[in-house]
Order: sequence, then structure tokens, then C-alpha cells
Amino acid sequence: MVLRGERNKMTDAKKAALILAIFALAGILALSVYAQYEKVNFFKGNVTIGGSSSTDGAVVDAFIGSSSSPAKSYTVGSLPSVGSGKYAVDFSCNSGSAAFLKVWGINATSWTCSDLLVNDTNLSVSLTANDGTCSYANGCSSGICCSGSTAVNSSTSSGVCQAAGCGAGITIPAFSLSASSITTSGTVNFTVNISSVLRYNITSANFTLVTGSTVVSRNFTIPSSGKDFNLSYKIFASSETASAGTYNVTAVQVNDNGSIRNLTAITNMNFTVTAVATTTPDTGGSGPSGGGDRGGTPAPTPAPAPSKETVEAVKEALPATFQVAADAGNVEYKTVAAPEIKQVPAKAEATASAIEYAVDYLVKTEAAQQELGSIQQAVSSGGATTVQASGGSVKKTIEVVEATNKVTNDKVTVSVVKLSVQAPPDKELKNVEVVEVIPKLAASNVNQVTFKGEKPIVLEADPVVKWFFSQISKGQNKDLSYAINKDIRNIGTSTVAVQGRAEAAPPAVEVPPAPEVKKEEKPAAPPAKKPTPLNTMILVVVVAVVVVAAWLFLKGRKKVMK
Repeated sequence: MVLRGERNKMTDAKKAALILAIFALAGILALSVYAQYEKVNFFKGNVTIGGSSSTDGAVVDAFIGSSSSPAKSYTVGSLPSVGSGKYAVDFSCNSGSAAFLKVWGINATSWTCSDLLVNDTNLSVSLTANDGTCSYANGCSSGICCSGSTAVNSSTSSGVCQAAGCGAGITIPAFSLSASSITTSGTVNFTVNISSVLRYNITSANFTLVTGSTVVSRNFTIPSSGKDFNLSYKIFASSETASAGTYNVTAVQVNDNGSIRNLTAITNMNFTVTAVATTTPDTGGSGPSGGGDRGGTPAPTPAPAPSKETVEAVKEALPATFQVAADAGNVEYKTVAAPEIKQVPAKAEATASAIEYAVDYLVKTEAAQQELGSIQQAVSSGGATTVQASGGSVKKTIEVVEATNKVTNDKVTVSVVKLSVQAPPDKELKNVEVVEVIPKLAASNVNQVTFKGEKPIVLEADPVVKWFFSQISKGQNKDLSYAINKDIRNIGTSTVAVQGRAEAAPPAVEVPPAPEVKKEEKPAAPPAKKPTPLNTMILVVVVAVVVVAAWLFLKGRKKVMK
């Protein structure tokens, strides 16, 4: 009996030890799962806007990292327990992550998330002046925040503060063509009505004229600085000649002095030239001495032959039907016109406006709009500067080359856009972002663009692309050239180049395969994973099993003792 009692005592001790081990294991599992959870950070404090602490009704948004949607929002004065003119927000974020607090969409403070749960932080902002980036109308000194013709009033939207109501940018409400055919000594007038309801004056307007494979541009004369015009152009004036054929007006482009642009496509606006138009000699001057036609228009200077660099870029963009001839040297390359220098916005206001136009009229996908909106906001708030304002340079030219297959006599026109970004000789550039927006009239998809130099990330296949460099060393130059199989001089592309944006990120790249681990080396530990619903279910099941087992064991002990 004594031995049996001793055995029972030993068995009970083992059972108790087993139960303790099970509870310990369950505790370890619970702690390991809890350790993976994001920590809750709590911010609270006073809110001041423009020196005024009467800020009830203002919206405080908390953002994590580069997210465009707030993790938590709070309306000042909405809770009596928090108090008037005060805010309180709590949100979860991993230790080390960046957090941003904004009042009416205006940056108020930044923070690095940590295990410290309570952060006493007073927020103070000033209202944004006209032409500055905004998310809420109340964030503007004018009380008006617009994205094109749309009023903006949301933490996930981006617009510009304006003095007047939201307009529709530049509008082209009417076209007219004075004749449908021209025979001899005739003139066709093309008239367009243009209105700019935004804050800038119209500076230029032109239209694209197409016949056969020839594309030319005709420029209107802007009589004075203003926002509303009814412009007329004599398509065939005394200094112009026309070949017989059908002409089509395909697009009108208008620009203002704030880098706002409207490009309107036109269909069925055409006329026919049935005979070569005669021209009236220019009687305003005499011909060159020693002979020649007096008063005639001098012959145009032929464009120089394309450079070797340009020819190489054209070769890469040629269609497959040209490749064999190109490799055999049976393709002739001829410059259509002298290279055109294109301006890239250098001032913050012009850059922000150029991005605004791209977001409003050209960019379609939400991801691309958010990326451009983040850059625009950083430039407007001083969180980023243009490359030129930082002492660097951005050069952009468009050179159009005609390639002729000497075997088949086929011809193709290729536009080579030479885009380069260079750091100043005395300092390096940080977080450089170069965004190129290519209108549909130039290329409907990014696969129609051949990139020669540095390869960009595709923000939108329409296409919108971005080059990112975490650093460009002193005096270093980056070649961002590309080619399109079309004459795009009259269509153009939109470029912005900025540096210094803290939230800028490199383009996503494919992760290379992991290197082989040598026998004497240990592979790096994998990063901690965030908890999933499956982890939580496993934890609940383990704890439930332990509790049930303990209850059954204790119940069994009571029966034995009885």
C-alpha cells in the first residue's frame, strides 16, 4: 500500500509538471504571436492653425509611411473627454516606421513609431496660399481647393488652392474651317475659340496638320496676354505653298504661363487641295545682289545628318521588318528637322502645375495619380526642389529621323527624345525623381517606347514612367533617352525632375535569387512575419486544449481522492 501511494504521488507530480509545461508552452506561443503584432501609438495635444487655437472642426489625419490613405482621422473638438481645440488619435504601426500627422491636409509633424504608446505632440500649421497643394478646402487661405474643374475636400485627394471657383482648365469650345476645298490662290482659315478659366494667361496655341506621311504644325498668333481668345489662322498664306491632296487638322494644343496645357484631338476636320496654290511674292524686300529671284523665300537650310548616337537610338526602335536591312547597313537615316530643345519646368510653381495638369487630364490609374500627387505636394510644401533649383541641369531635345529601307524603299519616322539629368559640380543630388508623361497621341502604350539609357519604372502603361536615383554624384550625368516610331514634335511629352523628397522610394525590382549558402555559413534569419488569422486560430485552439485538459485532470483527481 505504501509503495502504491508513493507511485500515486510520483504520478501526480509528473502530471503537475506536465500541466505546468503545457501552460508554459502556451504562454510562450501567446507571447511569440503577440510580439509580431504592430504596436499602438497614441498621439494627443493642442491644434493651432495660423496662430488661432479655436480649431474645433479641423480634421487631423495620421499617415503611416508612404500610404496615401490615413490610418486614423480625428475631428478636433468632437469628443468632450479630449477637449476643445485638442486632438487624440491612436493607430498601429511597426517600431521604426515613419508616421505623419496632418491638419486639413497640411503637414504638421512627423514621427518614428516606437514602443512608446503615448506621444504628447502639439500641432501648429499655417493655411496654404493660392497655387499651393491642398487636400481640403479649409486648408487653403482662400477656402477653395481644386483639381481641374473638381472641388477637392478629402485626405486622399490632391488639388491646388485657388482664389476663384474650380474651373475646367483650358477649354476649346469651338472650331471652324472656312472652306472644304482650295483650288488656286485661295486661303483656308482655321478658327478656334479658347478660354482659360484658371489663374494663368494663355501663351501659345497651335494645330497639327497632316497630309499623307507629312505632319506639320501651324501656330496661332496670340494678340495679347489674356484668358479668352477667338483665334484665326490662314492655313495657306502668301508665304506658303500647298501640294494637291487631302489635309486633316488632327489636334489643337494650348499652353498658358503656368504650365497648364490642353491637347484636344479632332476628327473629321479636313479640306482638299485640288490644285497647287499659287503664292504672292514677298514685296517687302529685295533679293540678294548678284542675281536670284527677288522677293522670293530663301531655300531652307538643310538639317544636319543625325549623329552616330542618334542613329543607334533609331536602330533600336526600328520595326522588325527593318532589322535585317539595318544589320546589313541597308538603311538610310535622314534628319527631318533640326533638333528641338524642350523646356523642363525649373520653378516649383511651374513643376507643381505641370504635375497637376498631368494628373487631371493625362494620368488615368489611381496608383500613378497618387505617386504624382505625392511629388506635387512635396514640391509645393518645400519638401522637394527641382533639380535645376538645386544647381543641377535637365536637358531635353527631340530629334526626328526618317529611316529608309533601301531594299524595300519602306520609310519609318522615329522621334528620339534625348533627356539627361546632371548633378552640379559641387554637390550631389539625393532621391532624384524624373517623371515622363507621354500623351496617347505620341504612344498609346509603353511597349511602343524604346528606352536607350537608364531604364525607368512604369507607373502607368498609358504611358507614365519614372526614373529614381537615390544619389547622383557631383557632376554625374544620367542618360534617360528613348525613342518612339512617330513624329512627336507637335505632340510633345511632359517632364518633371525633382530631388530631396523624403518619402521617395526606388522602383520595385525583381528580387534576385538567393546566393548559395556555404556549409560553414549560416543563412540569415527570415524577417518576422505579421500575425495572420491562422496564427491567431492556432493560439486559441492551443489555449482551449490546455484549459480542457487541465479541467479533466483536476476532475479526475477529485474522483480518485473520493
